[in-house]
Amino acid sequence: MSDINKKHVFIVDGHNVFRRVFAALKQHGDDDSLERAIAATTSTVDAIIKDIKLIKPSHVIVAFEGENGWRESYYPQYKVDKETGVRRKMTQAMKMSILEIKRHLENKNIMSISKDGFEADDLIGCISTKLSAMNITHTIGTNDKDIFQCVNPICTCYDRSKKTVVDSRAVYERFGVRPEQMVDFLCLVGDSTDQITGVRGIGEKKAAALLGKYGSLQSIFDNADEIGGKMGEVLADPDTQKHTQFIRRMIDIKVDIPIGLNLNEARIDMSTLHPLTNAMPPQQVARYESSMGYN
Repeated sequence: MSDINKKHVFIVDGHNVFRRVFAALKQHGDDDSLERAIAATTSTVDAIIKDIKLIKPSHVIVAFEGENGWRESYYPQYKVDKETGVRRKMTQAMKMSILEIKRHLENKNIMSISKDGFEADDLIGCISTKLSAMNITHTIGTNDKDIFQCVNPICTCYDRSKKTVVDSRAVYERFGVRPEQMVDFLCLVGDSTDQITGVRGIGEKKAAALLGKYGSLQSIFDNADEIGGKMGEVLADPDTQKHTQFIRRMIDIKVDIPIGLNLNEARIDMSTLHPLTNAMPPQQVARYESSMGYN
């Protein structure tokens, strides 16, 4: 076996981990609370380290969101809260927490990446595509169903919320479609988490059944007359087809982002990975307070 086939890269959706950790720490204050930011920093780094120890990879890359994501300008309703009508923004405390997380990862020789204009999903999808082309085994740490489109014989996902590995069979058992059909599937059902609406009247079971019979979204449209009834009318409607083309651009993970990928920089030494202490050093707290104008 060649050296390249011995590699196992773990790509972590660091922003996803942070968001979930931060949401679980409401007892430490509001979204701009210094105490909550400090707690989220420690907990996020420790959660990432815990997952690394569980997966036991040879290389690790942690992806974070960049500023000014392209989807927000492409689709104004993207991730807008239904109740408030406002897109949730990163507070100053949250931004500083992310910076501290990146510093801790760097101190532990864990590679992190972000790129303005792109979400962590895009970076992850781009890296996964490159690794698949190189025939390098990799695991993606995320529970975001958008990323399941990347799953293939050498790419699995680790859903940390359910503590399960998601492979092609798991994708099919959960959604009734193959990983390569996930984009078409989401175009049909939409994604309520991101405020992306799908095709009116089609839920997950019906979408899976249609894709099981016709294979692809385009084939479903081509056979709208055969499908018949109200659903057939909706699928034959040019506005429906135009809408699915519009949202496909958001759902289909970008794989052509110009990012360098030097795996040597991502190699991990498991023996040096230790959780952070429960409290940050005084100088780190001081850096937070100064950055956020608390002193």
